[in-house]
Amino acid sequence: MKHNLHFFTVFNPLLKPTEKFLTQAHEFHQLLKQRVEAGDQKAHLYWGKIKKTDKNQALNVEQYKSIVFENKRSHRDTHLFISDFNFFWVAKVEEVTTKRPKPSETLSIYETEDVEIWFKIRDMDLICDHPCATKDQIAKLSSGDHRTLNPYLPGLRYPLIVDDLSSEMYFKKYKDQKRILLENPLLDQDIVHHSQVAYTIPRSSFEKLPDLLKKKIIWAEDLFANLHEKDAQYQQKLSSVAFSYLKILEALLNNTLMKEIELRVDSKKDFYTLSEMYKVLNRFIWQGYNVDELMMNTLHDEFWKFCKIDVRNFLHQNAGSAPIHSVSSEVSLSTGASLFIRNSMLGVGCKGILNEIIERYRPIEKIRFEEAG
Repeated sequence: MKHNLHFFTVFNPLLKPTEKFLTQAHEFHQLLKQRVEAGDQKAHLYWGKIKKTDKNQALNVEQYKSIVFENKRSHRDTHLFISDFNFFWVAKVEEVTTKRPKPSETLSIYETEDVEIWFKIRDMDLICDHPCATKDQIAKLSSGDHRTLNPYLPGLRYPLIVDDLSSEMYFKKYKDQKRILLENPLLDQDIVHHSQVAYTIPRSSFEKLPDLLKKKIIWAEDLFANLHEKDAQYQQKLSSVAFSYLKILEALLNNTLMKEIELRVDSKKDFYTLSEMYKVLNRFIWQGYNVDELMMNTLHDEFWKFCKIDVRNFLHQNAGSAPIHSVSSEVSLSTGASLFIRNSMLGVGCKGILNEIIERYRPIEKIRFEEAG
């Protein structure tokens, strides 16, 4: 299958107008977001590629323009991937030009720079905020003779024309909603992304989770970090933390365990509750099929064994008035039950069910469910 072409460029993170932002990309994102939030239907900014040296061969700008044109004609987005090899951004390109925009349409950093090409951007989001995860994202891009890219390839002339091997639809899936307006925990400096989550879930595992589940984990940990026992709603909020983790588990199992089972039986159901999945784990039977036999000698044999023993035992535990697999959001759990669920899932004093699922399910790249849950 032929993928549509996009662009990939890099920038120097040391070049930034003010110390208020981590990088110029953060400033660019914030300025564009403010304009979109203000209700400007035509809000845009121009990202520029600073000319590195006069010795470089001139860019064939018409080639870049033709890619945008062809993508629009095929009703596809054109993406500009932006990185300093630490952060990895994706932006939606409206057009490409060599005409210098008005000062109000771009960053002040470009005022004294020789910019060889401009990308008109209407939407943007941060995908990765760590070198390892960013390297993995860059490796999903190919350009010319390079099947996959990496930061250390010599002789690359940016901006590169690239093929995104992941075929991810970063903006179309949100339809008329701008992705830049959606909450992104990687950009929220007030949320405990790098501390309370990182010490229980290794970053390498955390980055493998889809955006939605990352946000659910960070939301739960942010709520947990700000709990006070003297708060009149302490137990209710703690129950919300526990229930959030159960919804995360439900989403993970739907898109790992149940997806693998459905691939092997004639089933078209999209979603299963924890109670329904507990029955599968407890009886090893689904729609008359023996799940042991379905999973035997497959890539997911060991993953199934973990689920039918460890996950089943966790869901079987009593959470007060009912077993964990039947807990609902209307139930106010005891402090002990809530902490048990949270600690078992996240891995406090143990490896944690989330870690186990991420590590045991192969290949992890098959998990794509940002809209789930």
